[in-house]
Amino acid sequence: MRIFLLLIFLSTVIPAFADTNAMLEEADSLRLADPKKAKQILDDLDRESLGIEEQYTYDYITIYISTFMEQNLGKTIKRYEAFIKRIPDSPAKVRAMTSLLGLSAYKGHWPRSFALVSELTSLMNRIDAHEVEPDAYNGLVLFYNEVEQPDMAISYAQKIFSHPAATSYHQCIALTEQAFNLAISEPAKISDDDFYDAIELCGAVPLPYYVAVNYNNLLDFLIDKQAYTEASLIVSEATKHVEAIDFKYLTASLLLIKAKLKVAASEPEQAKQYALQVLEADADKEYRESLISAYSILANIAAEQQQYEQAYEYEKKHRELSVSLYNQKVTKSLAIQEARFDLQAKESQIDLLDKKNQLLSTESKLVKEQISSMLLVIGLALLVVVMLLFWSYRARKTQKRLHYLASTDHLTGINNRGYFSEKSKAILTNAEKSESSVSLIFIDLDHFKTINDAYGHKVGDWVLVKVVESLKALTAAKGMQIGRVGGEEFGIILPDTDSIAAKDFAEQCRETIQKIDTFDTGSHFQVTASFGIADTGEAGYNLDNLFSAADLALYQSKKYGRNRVCCYQSDKIDL
Repeated sequence: MRIFLLLIFLSTVIPAFADTNAMLEEADSLRLADPKKAKQILDDLDRESLGIEEQYTYDYITIYISTFMEQNLGKTIKRYEAFIKRIPDSPAKVRAMTSLLGLSAYKGHWPRSFALVSELTSLMNRIDAHEVEPDAYNGLVLFYNEVEQPDMAISYAQKIFSHPAATSYHQCIALTEQAFNLAISEPAKISDDDFYDAIELCGAVPLPYYVAVNYNNLLDFLIDKQAYTEASLIVSEATKHVEAIDFKYLTASLLLIKAKLKVAASEPEQAKQYALQVLEADADKEYRESLISAYSILANIAAEQQQYEQAYEYEKKHRELSVSLYNQKVTKSLAIQEARFDLQAKESQIDLLDKKNQLLSTESKLVKEQISSMLLVIGLALLVVVMLLFWSYRARKTQKRLHYLASTDHLTGINNRGYFSEKSKAILTNAEKSESSVSLIFIDLDHFKTINDAYGHKVGDWVLVKVVESLKALTAAKGMQIGRVGGEEFGIILPDTDSIAAKDFAEQCRETIQKIDTFDTGSHFQVTASFGIADTGEAGYNLDNLFSAADLALYQSKKYGRNRVCCYQSDKIDL
């Protein structure tokens, strides 16, 4: 009888439990496609009847759909932060951190965004997050696209393609972002088929937004390689998918593509009409890239038709938007760089504290060992004195040797980063007292990894030595300090020098490096370098601030073409 009652109980409880899980899974699958329906499902569930992991999932979905239902991103971000602090390490925490990363990046909260990337990757290494890893990787792909690090974005996309838990949904987003990145950074590594593969996959999911995005990206790719006929053949199909989405950015982009095709076909009037439609589609000027190109097309057409006054007005608006977009990108770039520097500084402080703790532990053990040794040899005082004298002599020699090793880069023979920083601080301290200018130049060899990969590390070492010899010849007898601050990065501190004089000197260095003859290596290649300059007039006498300012200027040199000199100014970067 008891067994019979137990069977009746199980026959009612187990299906109910299964139904509850099925409802939770359905709400999870609808959280993006239909948040209202997802909320209705959650309202029908009794949260307290769920298991602890299911409760975490329930809470996560609730916060996720609040983004769409309430449209208050600030409030949603606070909910995610509280949720992450409340729950233990778990897959639900990975999902919450991934969603929070997307919102933080969208809001431009860069310090929190970079901290979240570090916390998220650390969390996934600590726990078994196999099932939710593809979601996290998609979030990281989109984040690294936003901060203009295509190599990182592509590497996480590759992780999605090989992940057994990745669905067609994950692969659609990853394939779309990878094709877009390669089309910009390495167009030779991509073909039309890559875009068509993404279109086919996203259409099967279905994810109509990404289908439309891929069509626009494909058309841009074809126009860039002047395949106008191929582009014209798919415009109508692309239009069908873009119009179905009715998203301002996609609409404006497609209209601009049509204008470019008409320009290529020598049909100025139709090109003009499409360009004007771009302006109408984005009247609020939310997506300035399309507007800038549209104004450029309109200005050129007006000039060709001898409508010079109209051409001037179009060109004026083109310049205004270009300057505005440039300033926005520079501001964003500087904010991102500052956030990265802050995170690196905090991580460096943590590493330093760990090393100090290790040193204190080592010193404590050493003291104990010294006391034991003294007790053992106390009866041999004279011998100890002799041994101490001998040890003192050896210690002085060792100290000198250690000082040399600790302050010198073994390959190039110049100051290493630590000693260079000490010298720079001393120069800055003296300069602050006398209120004189000090400039810092950061130098980074261009494409040095390519040299190592193509010709070997021995040739790479030869290049580093030759570059240092060239720089030492220029800095000799001028009171300048030169140091190796990274693998292929060098620094020069210039006392009594402002950024104008430092820029002239950096140009000399750049030209000297460019003239290095690689004949002795048995190979022929050119060595170039990018330069970033900051002085105390802009960054002050704090070494960390001066380093960060010079690094930002160096970043701009790399970003805008390499083999050039950029100076840091507090309101902009002087190219």
